[in-house]
Amino acid sequence: MSQEKVNKYKQLKINRKNKKKRVNIKDNLWKVGLTVVAVVFVGWILYSGVVKYYEVRPQRTATIDWAAIQSYTGSIKTVETEAEEKKKKEEEEAKEKEENKEENAESSDSTSTEDSSNTEEKASE
Repeated sequence: MSQEKVNKYKQLKINRKNKKKRVNIKDNLWKVGLTVVAVVFVGWILYSGVVKYYEVRPQRTATIDWAAIQSYTGSIKTVETEAEEKKKKEEEEAKEKEENKEENAESSDSTSTEDSSNTEEKASE
């Protein structure tokens, strides 16, 4: 009979450890679950309060005078077009000067060859 008591005691001891582990896990799960529910509840209350606060608060409005902005951008565009026109005129003038230089160089070459042929004719006479 005493051996049966010892075996029974050992079996209860093993079961006690397993039961205690299960109880601890269940307790911890309940604690975590309740904490999550509490955090969600508090968050919901705070969110509702903030939403109601912003609903009651008067909204600020601002008006913009678009005419001033449009006239400003229009003036920028006119300045840009004027600058582009000046650039085009300068480029055209530069091209004309180059063409004039080339024509002058060609004409001076032809006159110098004519002069040399004239001097040769005079020398041969």
